[in-house]
Amino acid sequence: MKEQEPKDHQFSNQLEAEFERLSTLPSDRWRPELGKRTDLTEELKSTLLELLEAHNNMPTRFMDSTEVREMHDQPPLEGAEDHSQTIAPSFETGTLIGSYRLESEIGQGGFGVVWLAKQVEPYEREVAIKILKLGMDSRAILKRFEVEQQILAMMDHPNIARLIESGTTMTGQPFFVMELARGLPITKYCDEKCLDIPSRLNLFIDVCFAVNHAHQKGAIHCDLKPSNILVIEKANGPLAKVIDFGISQVIQTPKFRLTQVVTAEGQILGTPDYMAPEQFHSRKATDTLSDIYSLGAILYELLIGRPPYCSGKSKHLSQEGLLREERDFITPSAAFKSYEATDRIALARKRNASTQELQRRVAQDLERIPMKALQSDPKERYATVIGLLNDVRRSMSNLPIKARPPSRLYSFQKFFRRNRLPVVAASATILAVCFSALFSAYHASLARQAREKERELRIHSDKLSAEAKESERLAIEGQEETQERAYVADMQLIANSINEGNLRETRRLLNQYSKGLSKKDLRGWEWRYFWQQGQQKGVTGIGSHPSRVLTSFFTKNQSSIISLRDKGHIELININDDQEKTVLSVGSEEARIGSTSGFLCKNFDGNIFAGLSFREKSNDYYIKIWSDLSKPPTHNIHIGPHRPTGLALSPNGETLAYFLPAHGSANIIRIDSAEILYSERLNDGNYSNLDTEGACCFSSDGEKIAIGGRKGQIVILDTSDWSRTERNLQVAADITTLTFSPNNRHLAVGCIWFDPRIWIFDLTQTEPPNSLIGHQGFVSKLTFSPNGELLASSSADQNIKLWSTENWSELSTLSGHTDEVWSVDFSLDGSQLLSAGKDKNIKVWDIKNFTEPSLDTSGLQIPTYHFQVSPCGNRVVSLRNRTPSLHGDIEKPLKGLPADLSRAYWISSDRLLCTKSSPPELLIWDLNGHAEKSLKLAHRASSIKYRYLEESQTLLAAIKFPESDHIQLDRYDADSLELISSSDIHSSESLWKNFESATMDDAISFSSDGEKVAFVKDHYDIIVYDFSSNSIVKHFDLAGKQGPQGMDISPDGKLLAYATRDRPIIKIHSLLEDRPLAELAGHNMVLRSIDFSPDGERIASCSIGYGPIILWDTANWQQVANFPPTPGFITPNAKFLRNGSNLVITERSLDTANHNIRVLKAPPLAEILNSKNEPDR
Repeated sequence: MKEQEPKDHQFSNQLEAEFERLSTLPSDRWRPELGKRTDLTEELKSTLLELLEAHNNMPTRFMDSTEVREMHDQPPLEGAEDHSQTIAPSFETGTLIGSYRLESEIGQGGFGVVWLAKQVEPYEREVAIKILKLGMDSRAILKRFEVEQQILAMMDHPNIARLIESGTTMTGQPFFVMELARGLPITKYCDEKCLDIPSRLNLFIDVCFAVNHAHQKGAIHCDLKPSNILVIEKANGPLAKVIDFGISQVIQTPKFRLTQVVTAEGQILGTPDYMAPEQFHSRKATDTLSDIYSLGAILYELLIGRPPYCSGKSKHLSQEGLLREERDFITPSAAFKSYEATDRIALARKRNASTQELQRRVAQDLERIPMKALQSDPKERYATVIGLLNDVRRSMSNLPIKARPPSRLYSFQKFFRRNRLPVVAASATILAVCFSALFSAYHASLARQAREKERELRIHSDKLSAEAKESERLAIEGQEETQERAYVADMQLIANSINEGNLRETRRLLNQYSKGLSKKDLRGWEWRYFWQQGQQKGVTGIGSHPSRVLTSFFTKNQSSIISLRDKGHIELININDDQEKTVLSVGSEEARIGSTSGFLCKNFDGNIFAGLSFREKSNDYYIKIWSDLSKPPTHNIHIGPHRPTGLALSPNGETLAYFLPAHGSANIIRIDSAEILYSERLNDGNYSNLDTEGACCFSSDGEKIAIGGRKGQIVILDTSDWSRTERNLQVAADITTLTFSPNNRHLAVGCIWFDPRIWIFDLTQTEPPNSLIGHQGFVSKLTFSPNGELLASSSADQNIKLWSTENWSELSTLSGHTDEVWSVDFSLDGSQLLSAGKDKNIKVWDIKNFTEPSLDTSGLQIPTYHFQVSPCGNRVVSLRNRTPSLHGDIEKPLKGLPADLSRAYWISSDRLLCTKSSPPELLIWDLNGHAEKSLKLAHRASSIKYRYLEESQTLLAAIKFPESDHIQLDRYDADSLELISSSDIHSSESLWKNFESATMDDAISFSSDGEKVAFVKDHYDIIVYDFSSNSIVKHFDLAGKQGPQGMDISPDGKLLAYATRDRPIIKIHSLLEDRPLAELAGHNMVLRSIDFSPDGERIASCSIGYGPIILWDTANWQQVANFPPTPGFITPNAKFLRNGSNLVITERSLDTANHNIRVLKAPPLAEILNSKNEPDR
């Protein structure tokens, strides 16, 4: 025996060495390799083949066979049986182990059984007990069981099932008691709850914290997989619990050195799909990086529903391939793409996302995290679990992750996603500043000495701080620039909505810029002007009503109105201050009375009214007749179950007509007997919910009745015998309103839904009807004024229009309603118009405000050259044959003033400054012809010219002496006539020629205080002269540019705006800094005039021809609004009045020598804010 031991030892050593070498080769190469070996005995070769084949076929599950026991302990005695298979269970339900009663078996492992138990003392609770199986009492298994207890005892974390107690059963079997975790595996829980990706990541982060806690306590789980992570529903949300530390290892510390004890050599413990490659090698140490690998596999499955998916040849690896670490995982996004379409849709639904959204979310940074954790080389994985969960958190916060190689582009992309708007606005500038700073810092660092590094670094830090502030400033400026561009676009939309009469859209756009709704108050002159245009002029509101108002009429005394609202509610309203209401008929929720004005009518004199009502009990409609609105109705006429419309009363109030859409016919009945006198069928019945067609109307003498129905058919009957007139009338669409003119010559017709035209039939002729085009929506109601001079129309386009019956031209548009207008009615004297509609409002309009011309609507035509508009914008003074006259709100010649006046200027709304040239004299007069003061100018001049600077109320007198090329320029205070200054300036032909011109500023311009003047010299030069210093400030040489065409000095004298004839561009030049600031391109024709507003915030520019007046913002030199010239007039000239609120536009007539003057008024912002029509804040 002793002699045999060395041989056996040598055989074992050689067997182990050859096994280690051959086990790394593929199985098909074992026999060829052994056949080449002549140094090995046949016995050794045979034994090696048996071991290799057994090793290759070894099961991979945890301790599922007797081989494991044999590897850790002595082989079983001869004839002994496998205890794991033959020994009966040691315990059954109800068995007491200590203070715990077994309830039911939860599951079995390789060496232990887990039971659900209930602790019976000192208090009751459910727990889990793990008991070592009978027969599993080898030293290695007992040691592993002890280690699992010790590991759980060290754990104190809410996401790890904690150990409660341990001990030994009566039969000597070790056990320990754990916290019971009733839950689902994490992947199954997430799928059943359809949790989205962020929710799954939050659960995964909790698991990471638990695993990190285990690592900090010196334990490695070694078998992390979804089934060992249970999710429990708690009141405050789901809670993940890590369980089963059965095959855990302990990090080698002075207290624990158990790695080789708990993991038997050659045995693969764990689940392959979630095991790190090194776990397949008994000779490789397992550390915390193995758990990080398993966490990566779990995250992979949480994202796309399956464990890490291999590509190519590595899809189905043998144990041998796993040992050689031949895994080649494809990314989650690529794996997801390879799924069947139905599988992708099902997976996306379980993640509460679309397939595209899930693919995009996973394909970004998120998939790089599990791929880094799944690296075969442990050194390439995350160093710690904290590193893994930090990357998950950074990905959720759209921050750069460590799993992706760092780059400036990648960091910028992340920053861009978090700060998209500021980066887009200022990216170009920021990049330029950053690259410049980096370049400068790099080259500066080459020249620095060691002793200067600290100082330079501090300077560099300050510079970066300043750049950051500059970047922030640029971002803010970019945001403001975007807001300014939106403001410009909105101003154009407002202008369009005003032209279309869309008051609701106008107010919505204006209110966007109310105080407090934006950081910067962008409201300029144009906003205030548009606000003024959007106000209701000459209109009184009769309150707001609880439902839509279908029809309203004046009563005979005009101090009260009758109205019908939705569902048939009729009431009498006193339109005096108290607006007292009296209910005449209560509406019904079941009544189909809405969306048209044909359910209420009155006779021609307005003393008899008829209104529709509905009775719910019988489901029938009735028409009530009132001859005295202070009393109950005199008649209640039964109509039937079908709703009538188009009600009409004869002038004497004895006959009632109505149209039944359901029958396609009209009935005419005698009111006192309810007898049907005549029935006229026009078309087939309409039983739809849109049965709104049909109208009836009596002539003013009651001799005729007009009836209109579907498809535009109109019938006119003679009321004496109900015979049809010979003429057939037809329009293009379903008729909803008819009205005779007071003289019964014309019939006006309006149609529902699709035709916005108004048809005018001349009943004395056979010619086709006129069509009035102006509305944008269907016409709901037509009515003539009592004198027949006006026709009023209401429309779904929210507007009312007034038409002249003389030539059927449109006179005015009444804008004030914010939804469809359904009803209009003239008062008996024709001075007022009543309107009502869908916006639940009733309004009374003063007709004269919309039929008489004014300076701010159609303008004022004056056949003379010299004129001036008053500061308030309501009056014009003109000189004709050197005699002054007043126009506007005062139309009269001015008496008492001396003859031979050369100019007249407003110094206030009721005082004039007048000038005489021969002899030269200044005079101040009031509008009654009374002289306040005068000043005679004693000069021996060959001629004298005047110019008035309204902003500073300064009068300039230019005196030209004989045989001299100089002029004397005197400045006078317009109110006191005191001399301010006197200067001598070299004259130019254009300066003298255009000195007095109020409309031709292409050759001369003064600053508001009169201290600076810009004038054209020798046709091609601009001279800017300062009277305070008697010096030339700037000389512009414009040779080759065809000379200047329009110019103006800013009110503060710092800027000059001018244009030349060669290009329609306004150039802005700084006189202080002597440099160009901007070029404004917007006109297509040669510039005519340029004018700064008194506050310098706006420029108004005009060109020759039909070009518009353009308004520019001087803060950013952008166009903010434009206004077209009046039709029939060309070459406008625009000037701001000194209050800055009014813009005077002067235009030349195409046909006459007249000038048209109109004033665009923009009230001050303070006045708007104090008014009751202030925009919503």
